[in-house]
Amino acid sequence: MSVSFSPTAALLATGGTDTTVRLWQAAFPDPPRLVATVGYGRRINQEWARAVTFSPDGRILAAAGDAGTTVLWQVADPARPVPLMTLTGHRGYLHDLGFSPGGTLLATAGDDRAVLLWDLAEPGVPRRAAILAGHRSAVRAVAFSPDGTLLATGAEDRTVTLWDLADPTHPSATVTLSGARGAVFSVAFSPDGDLLAVAGKDRTVRVYSVADPTTETVLVEIADHRRAVQAVAFSPDGTLLATASADRTATVRDITDPERPGPGHRLPAHAGPVQDVAFAPDSRLLATAGADRRTVLWDLFPSPPADAR
Repeated sequence: MSVSFSPTAALLATGGTDTTVRLWQAAFPDPPRLVATVGYGRRINQEWARAVTFSPDGRILAAAGDAGTTVLWQVADPARPVPLMTLTGHRGYLHDLGFSPGGTLLATAGDDRAVLLWDLAEPGVPRRAAILAGHRSAVRAVAFSPDGTLLATGAEDRTVTLWDLADPTHPSATVTLSGARGAVFSVAFSPDGDLLAVAGKDRTVRVYSVADPTTETVLVEIADHRRAVQAVAFSPDGTLLATASADRTATVRDITDPERPGPGHRLPAHAGPVQDVAFAPDSRLLATAGADRRTVLWDLFPSPPADAR
C-alpha cells in the first residue's frame, strides 16, 4: 500500500494489507535485506497499513491505516524498532500522513473528512495542534511544502486546499484548487516548493504553480494513464516526476520544464494496481508498491555494460 525511503540512511519502509510495516536495508547495488517487521494493527480486523513515512532526521517511522490510529516507532537501530506512541482522534480509516520539514509537526488525513495536525516538539508528549476541516468527503492526501509554511490537502470531494501554517494552531486556507474531475488521491510539492502535483481518479496529473499560494495556476495536465493515478512524487533533485496508476504501471518523466514535461517512461512491473511510488534521497532509485504484494526497486540511471563503454 505504501513505500517510503529514509532521508538519511539506506532504509526502505513498506506498509501492506497484511497489517505489517517492514523495514528493508536498501544499500544499492546490494540486494535489499529485510531487517525488521512490526505490526500496525490487529490482524483479526485486517487493519491495513495504508501509509508509512519517515521523519526528516530518519529516526522516527510513522504508519497509519484502517485502525484510525497513527503509530510511531524509534528506528535509530533499524533492526530493533522501539514503539514511541500511538496517536488517536480520527474516526474511520486513515489514508495519508506526513512530517513537516522540521519534524515537529505531523499531519494525518482520514475518512472523517478531517486533517489532524500534531505537535511533536516535546518528545513523548504529542499534542493535537489543530483540526483542519472544510473538505466535504474523505481526505486522501497531505503534503508539507519544503519550507514548512504550507500544507496541501487533497480529498474525494475533488478539491485540494492550501493551508497557511504561520500559526500551526490556527491554520488558514489560502486557496482551494478545484480543477480535478474526480477524487484526489495524491499531492506532492517539488523540492523548491514552487510546484504542486495533484493526481487522482480522473487519470490526470495536474501540475500547479504555487509560487503565489493564493491563486490557482495550472501549468500542465498530464493524462497518459488508462486508469486512476494513485500516487505522484517528485525526485529529490527536482528533475523527475513519478506516477503510480491502477492500470498496473508507473511512469517517470523529466519535469525540468514543468510546462513542457518529457514523455513518460512506462514501468510495467506489477500484476495489479500500483499503489505508491517513492524516490531514494539520491534520486537514482525508485520504489513502486503494488496490489500484487510486491515492492519493486528501479535503477533509473543504470550504467552501460562494460563492453559498451
